[in-house]
Amino acid sequence: SPISSYKLDCTIYLSNIPKQSFSVETEGTNTSGTLGFAGNIVYQNKNIFKAGEILEVKIKGALEAQMKTNLKKDEAIISGTEDVIPFNTLQLGGEVNLRVPRFLTPFRINSTKSNNAKTNFMSSYNYQLRPGNYGRSISNLSYGYSWKETAAKQHVINPMEFNLVNIDIIDANLQYIIDNSKDLFLKNSYSDHFTLGSRYAFIFNNQEIRKKKNFSYFRFGAEGAGNAMRGIFSLIDKNVPLDYYPDTLYKPDGAIDAIEKNYTIEHIRFSQYVRFDFDYRYYKLLNDKDKFVFRFAVGVGKPFYNLRELPLEKSFFGGGPNSLRAWQARTLGPGGYADSTGKNTADKIGDNKIEANFEYRFNVIK
Repeated sequence: SPISSYKLDCTIYLSNIPKQSFSVETEGTNTSGTLGFAGNIVYQNKNIFKAGEILEVKIKGALEAQMKTNLKKDEAIISGTEDVIPFNTLQLGGEVNLRVPRFLTPFRINSTKSNNAKTNFMSSYNYQLRPGNYGRSISNLSYGYSWKETAAKQHVINPMEFNLVNIDIIDANLQYIIDNSKDLFLKNSYSDHFTLGSRYAFIFNNQEIRKKKNFSYFRFGAEGAGNAMRGIFSLIDKNVPLDYYPDTLYKPDGAIDAIEKNYTIEHIRFSQYVRFDFDYRYYKLLNDKDKFVFRFAVGVGKPFYNLRELPLEKSFFGGGPNSLRAWQARTLGPGGYADSTGKNTADKIGDNKIEANFEYRFNVIK
């Protein structure tokens, strides 16, 4: 037969997707009997500046009923401060994100369809209220780039990330513990601070959705903050008279103890640290429904002079849906025991983390 007889004559019809969308998302959670629900209101414009830029505005909120010990419940009843509603963990916030489908840099970098290059501008505000312990607000501004080296390799770099954290201690017992503790880790973790730094992440994922075969996931992250700022402040210090700092600690020989000096902007200390994390997962598919999963994760953080400890939001913790799921987030780890008063209100966080788990996953019901 002629070759032309094997050709297919077809007509392809294309239609535009809506440029703008509005959605409402809700979800319910049940973690070891702890009930909660969350919701998002999302607005999206897929071509805001006529060149494929995506603008997304999100308002989100969540409520969760954290369980209380009988001791705390009895005290609340006696003092008349028992919660009127059971949902005593609150989270409210909003996000504005702009994704540009190309590199926006002072110098020209060519983007290709294969590398899926993006420039990301992100801003967010989040308020969190822990049950009877503390409330904190986190404001964030950042911009960065993401691109694919290959189908399995992705790079993310944020040259600038700014976080401002304000903490309001609600629980008088926790405030007493912090005020009277000689533990700098506890004091600095629950203090107002801001972070100005950079972050990089490399992600490898060779999973192929259309093929059922074994695959691996690997993520490496590195970030640092405050080191350049402290260097600038230290350089300025060398040209400032000693009597300019009345609260500065002096050594016996009259020299300033630079290690003890904490620099602030508007009376708020900035964080100074470096942080690395590593996460490896291997998925072994036994059949269509069963699989083995192995995960190994390591995190190391090194705080320096200006804040002395990792910020609360950058510290490592155990528990929660992305860790050991039998424990709630930040309830597992060093200090996971009650003190002599029978109370333990501080989160279990640390500068280092080593975690591994091995799972056999299978369908319980169809």
